[in-house]
Amino acid sequence: MLGPVANRYVDALADLDEFLRVCAELTGFDVPELRSTGMADEHHRTTLAHQVRDEHALVHLWYLGAWPGEAPSSARARDRGLVWRTFRAVPDDGGEGR
Repeated sequence: MLGPVANRYVDALADLDEFLRVCAELTGFDVPELRSTGMADEHHRTTLAHQVRDEHALVHLWYLGAWPGEAPSSARARDRGLVWRTFRAVPDDGGEGR
C-alpha cells in the first residue's frame, strides 16, 4: 500500500519536473538544490524503474543515493547523497582512495 504522499503523487512521478517538486516536498531541499546534486535525471530513471510503494523510498534514494535494499547505482550517486549536505560532511572514500 502506498503512503499518503506517494499515493497522492504517484502519477506525477513520471514527469521530471513534478518528480522534483514531490521530492523537494519530501526531502526538505528545494528543487534547485536537488538539481544541483547532478542526480535528478538518474534518480528519476531509478524511480521509474521501480514500483514506488511509499514516500520513504524516494527520501532514501535522495539521501543515500540508492533505492532501498539496493547498493548505490554508482559512487557518484553515493557521494552526491543529501546526507552529506545535511551533516556538512565529506563522503568517506571507502578505503579506495577516490
